[in-house]
Amino acid sequence: MPHHVKPRRLPKLNSSPPSSRVLTVRREFGLPSDLPACVLPAGRLPRLRPGEIVLISGPSGAGKTALLRQIASRTDRSVAVQPDRLPSRRAVIDLVAPRGPLSSAMKVLTACGLGEPRLWTRREAELSDGERFRVALARAVGRALHGDGRTTILCDEFTATVHRRLARCIAYNLRKLVSRMRLSLICATSHEDVAADLQPDTHIRLGGPSACISHHTPQPRPPSLQRSLCIERGRVADYTRFAPMHYRRCDAIGFGVTHK
Repeated sequence: MPHHVKPRRLPKLNSSPPSSRVLTVRREFGLPSDLPACVLPAGRLPRLRPGEIVLISGPSGAGKTALLRQIASRTDRSVAVQPDRLPSRRAVIDLVAPRGPLSSAMKVLTACGLGEPRLWTRREAELSDGERFRVALARAVGRALHGDGRTTILCDEFTATVHRRLARCIAYNLRKLVSRMRLSLICATSHEDVAADLQPDTHIRLGGPSACISHHTPQPRPPSLQRSLCIERGRVADYTRFAPMHYRRCDAIGFGVTHK
């Protein structure tokens, strides 16, 4: 990413005047002209510290995005996860941590749920919606790690477009990455299932008469999926069955990357 290009923040809300159709719907259905947004007093807004995660959860329409913007407005340097901003002509591996080593890009992609080398060489047009989200998340993490001091990551609709089992894995990996690399993450989601693995330091729940704010201290624990994991002794027949799924189906000598 060029040095003169600044990471984009969350797009601003549309402030254009309502159309005649909008006015008609409001009038016919008795809707107020300004829908109330969830706004927390300044004294209740969580402080963003390195290594911490803020999770905003609640049903659709509860005001998660508005609150995310309110918290983001108090951060001086941040980078937003924006799948719709991915360059279309560059491969995935070239989009993540371009200022860092290749091993760092591979590590971030794997933590964000993209551990398949085949996907690393694809371009935006070849990706599904869920893969685009994961690339955008990895790109934001890479900017925070190897950018110009932007260590706060903003993510709206966190894991909304990925399989729920994968979402929990991504949440677990991000918790470790944020703590280890002293980043800050603020995310909003309608899915409560990621909370156990994300272990947010501050959890803001919307949808009731008022926002419910709770604080937690993350503890080392295995991923939630481990409770339903079953490991059995394999056989040669199993290897033959799964071999076609391996990303390397040739005799060329490859290489491995390990992280301490």
